[in-house]
Amino acid sequence: MTVLFDKLGMSRKLEGEGKFTRLQAETLSDTLHDALGDATATKADLGNLKAELEAQIGLSEARMRAFIADVRTQILTFMIGIAIAAGIIQHFWK
Repeated sequence: MTVLFDKLGMSRKLEGEGKFTRLQAETLSDTLHDALGDATATKADLGNLKAELEAQIGLSEARMRAFIADVRTQILTFMIGIAIAAGIIQHFWK
């Protein structure tokens, strides 16, 4: 989304307050307009970014939950294997 930057309005306001000459006010307005360019974000831009970030966070949470479930399964499998091995060793150790 594009934000309209009122160069003329800003220039007139700066000049009207008596702190800038017409040339200074116009130069400052032009410079700010050029510097801001597309770097200015609107509320809509921020809302879209928030939605994208929330979606990415949700996806990351789902992946993390799946990873944790997989690790739990691997740990449980390992523990059962150790228990079985211990039972077998104990049976033949006698």
